[in-house]
Amino acid sequence: MNIDRRNEMRIPLLLPVEYQRFDDEAGDSTIHNLSCHDLSCHGIALTSEMPLKVGEACYFSLPLSHYENVTKIKGKVCWSENLPDGREKIGVQLHEPINFPIPFPIVEKAASNLQEGADTRVALMGQALSDACLWVNPKGEIVQYDERLIAFLGCHDTEIRGKRFSDFVYPDDQKDLQSFFRKLATDGDSMPSTTLIRLQSDENKPIFCEIRVLPKSPLSNVMEIYVRDMTEFHELKEQNNHLKQMVNALEKTMPGKIIRLNPDLTIAEVRGGSSGVKGKRRKTRFKGMDLRKTTELAETRVNGKSLWDQLQSCVRTGKDYTSKSCNYPGRSGKSADLFHPGSFRATISPLVGLDNLVSSLLMIVKAEAPFGIMNIDEDKKEEKWNHFQQILGVSTAGFLLSDLLKQVCNPFTCLLAQLDLFRYKMALDRKKSHTDNADNAILYAEEMASVKKHVREISDKFKYMLENACLGEPAGTTRFDINESLSRAITIVNIFEGLGDSSIGLASSSDLPMIESDQQEFVMIFLILLLLSRDCLKSVSDTAIRCETAMDNNHIVARISHNGHIQQEKYMKILFQGNPIESYFFEPGSVHFMETILYYANLLLKKNDIKTKITNIPGHFELSLIIPFTSEPSQR
Repeated sequence: MNIDRRNEMRIPLLLPVEYQRFDDEAGDSTIHNLSCHDLSCHGIALTSEMPLKVGEACYFSLPLSHYENVTKIKGKVCWSENLPDGREKIGVQLHEPINFPIPFPIVEKAASNLQEGADTRVALMGQALSDACLWVNPKGEIVQYDERLIAFLGCHDTEIRGKRFSDFVYPDDQKDLQSFFRKLATDGDSMPSTTLIRLQSDENKPIFCEIRVLPKSPLSNVMEIYVRDMTEFHELKEQNNHLKQMVNALEKTMPGKIIRLNPDLTIAEVRGGSSGVKGKRRKTRFKGMDLRKTTELAETRVNGKSLWDQLQSCVRTGKDYTSKSCNYPGRSGKSADLFHPGSFRATISPLVGLDNLVSSLLMIVKAEAPFGIMNIDEDKKEEKWNHFQQILGVSTAGFLLSDLLKQVCNPFTCLLAQLDLFRYKMALDRKKSHTDNADNAILYAEEMASVKKHVREISDKFKYMLENACLGEPAGTTRFDINESLSRAITIVNIFEGLGDSSIGLASSSDLPMIESDQQEFVMIFLILLLLSRDCLKSVSDTAIRCETAMDNNHIVARISHNGHIQQEKYMKILFQGNPIESYFFEPGSVHFMETILYYANLLLKKNDIKTKITNIPGHFELSLIIPFTSEPSQR
């Protein structure tokens, strides 16, 4: 969804990409095979071994497994960065959004790798956590404790001794703790017992904890309790669960049956579609069975080769495979068949482990005719859904994929995610008039509810980031060109507002020195000020925005001007005085959206010691950013 996601945590989708560069007017071209580190609906980030110029036009060929023919996509280089190994990292803005879903096997591969790493982190963290210890008498009073408990609760020694342990338990969890202790007294368990509760720190913040109570000695009436801080562990598990939910959401968008096979081609898991078995048994009935014993589909010949032979080839080579369309007559006899008769197309994707050996195969069998692999209801649902997508002109699968890829981890990606949701919401609203059909109206309502849910989640993340904003030194310091940062911000605004290239002009000075700071923060500043400018121009006929950069003594001056003006006094106070905002409601299109991002822009201006100069009268707005630098001008 975004142009520059180099500093984001994301799933690395490794796709073969064919890049075609036009070197002269005759159209001679050189084709390079590149690995695609990041692909989304609106942009691509690549690593290239040849020098590329910003603004250069190019074509991409994406040989994805769900296409019979390679599709060419036109784009334009919007940023580039030199890497230490001599190669170049480039970002490409696509002229039109990619309006097709990424094949589920690719997403499954990436999600599987990320999930494996997340599970490992959860396990290691659980083993590495240390415990605080305390002893409680029959009255529930703390009679002894170690220093770790003092650090754990953030309390003074005198505030702990003699107090009841329940006094430090979060109010909503006190009844659960009492029930836990009563059960211990009744059962007299000889093994350590554990439960999860929340304790209160001296700042009244809840701390997720696991308490472990050792069996009481017959010679003592004191209870020995160990307390483990599970806050980070709990958050990591929540992220893990969220990832699983997103993968499940992606799975629901995939028609057909998904089968995970072991290397010996026995069935590990069956998901989706109809297999003649209802309820929970559908997932377990065929588990562990040889694929050939559950269906004759494996013996069906595709491209002159049986599907079984092709599966064995994928295990040996680790390469993906997509079959052509073929007919499956069904299994003879009355025994249960994993598939229904019909026309189908199969996609096989090996999952390779850390030892570079195939650990499992993912096979998706998709019906291509009515009464195929899916039952009638599912088939009708898919038909309606495809029709609804055509009406909208947007790719829901792409929207879900962008949500999976962007593990939002900083305000910049928060804002880009919000703009992406806004763009999607506008597409829904524009086509609302086509939802007079009852089925389309239901799908419209479901999608809009999903968008609003994502808006609220990102709003909460942005609020947390603002409340914990660090005004110290930039975390990721790099040397960069101000022109590049401003150009990148302009590109983002053009993409998400659907503007033409001429709506925002840039007159940049070519002799500016490189500066050393956090480049993402500068892109964020320019992006927010450009969004503010778009807001000022809503009631103005001439909506052009003029941007320019120049040198002024020992400063770089970046200037944004247009024919509108800021009418809201509150905006001025937030941007130039840093007044605290009253609301963090981060919904695009609302006044609170602009208030929130202006407040963050003020923090970034202070953090980077940027001075501002403004002219704000009806018909003329001009904002100058006076940016200091300490490095020598670069040799160009």
